[in-house]
Amino acid sequence: MIATFVLGIMVSAEYYRDAVATAVIIVTLLSLKTRFRTVISNITSEELFAFIKFSIISLLILPFLPNKVYGPSGLLNPFEIGSIVVIVSFLNFIGYFLVKYVGSKKGILLTAILGGLISSTAVTWSYASRSEESPELSKKYAAGYCYCIGNYVS
Repeated sequence: MIATFVLGIMVSAEYYRDAVATAVIIVTLLSLKTRFRTVISNITSEELFAFIKFSIISLLILPFLPNKVYGPSGLLNPFEIGSIVVIVSFLNFIGYFLVKYVGSKKGILLTAILGGLISSTAVTWSYASRSEESPELSKKYAAGYCYCIGNYVS
């Protein structure tokens, strides 16, 4: 009801394109409602808290870090260090959920592809720590790492 009211106000104010775009987004979200429920029902409280911590770091802390160089020869930049932390955390989140919902083989490979586009160093670091946590998946992590590095080199 509220969405219909807001769309009516948008149309009366002659924001036709915005109203149509908003209506398309609302219809899309409503049509995916059952899929969202199944995904949300599989999220544990630990995963939710991890997502909240990631959101706090990336949306609340990172923007307020100074983008200035400090130290000898200007080696330390808090904003760039925070950006690396956010990138690595993002790759870990994406990789975790891809492995959880797509399966370990495809999830690790898709994470390697995405990580190779963003930062092969972050993929290396992430896969090394995950390989220690789950030794049974270490061969798959090694294959994903090789794929990531192979795409980066070529």
